[in-house]
Amino acid sequence: MADIQTVSIVIAATSVVAGVVYYAFQLRHSIKARQMDLLMRLYLTWGSEDMKKALQDVFATEFKDYDDFMKKYGLAS
Repeated sequence: MADIQTVSIVIAATSVVAGVVYYAFQLRHSIKARQMDLLMRLYLTWGSEDMKKALQDVFATEFKDYDDFMKKYGLAS
């Protein structure tokens, strides 16, 4: 029969392993929650009316090369 000291060592080791496994699952869940939060924040920014209008303006620009762009839209002299 096992004595009390051996049983307490087994219980302590088991609880440490259970704690590590629990922490690993919590960490994994936390990473997924942060990724989802980032995705939702990006969606809110890119889906806003201001962003849609700004992208429409950028896509509507017409230029041949960098110098042409600077002449039409930039501060080039």
